[in-house]
Amino acid sequence: MPQRGKSRFNTLVALLLTAAFALVGVRLGPVYFYSYQFRDAIRSEAKFARVNEKTAVVIQRDLYRKAQELGLPLTRKQIKVVQQRLGVRIAARYQVPVDLVLYRTIVSFDFSADSASTF
Repeated sequence: MPQRGKSRFNTLVALLLTAAFALVGVRLGPVYFYSYQFRDAIRSEAKFARVNEKTAVVIQRDLYRKAQELGLPLTRKQIKVVQQRLGVRIAARYQVPVDLVLYRTIVSFDFSADSASTF
């Protein structure tokens, strides 16, 4: 009889751990997915800045729209675009609060790219 109770307890613990990992994955997965899509947009803008001949203001506006489209908590001021001789340098730093039911965490992102380093 003691073996059967221990087996049920182990199964319950395994199910709780699986549920906890699933919750963390469901809550954190989209945050990282959308943030890395935004990082790709930054890299793309930096890579093609000279070809597209966009000004820093236009690049910042486009990236802000992309952040809004992805649902990222980012203000226009958090997107820094600096014109350089051979293109642009783009940087964005922001934080996303994530509620994990029993624990609330903040995930920080700091992305940057410039025209010279994207090739």
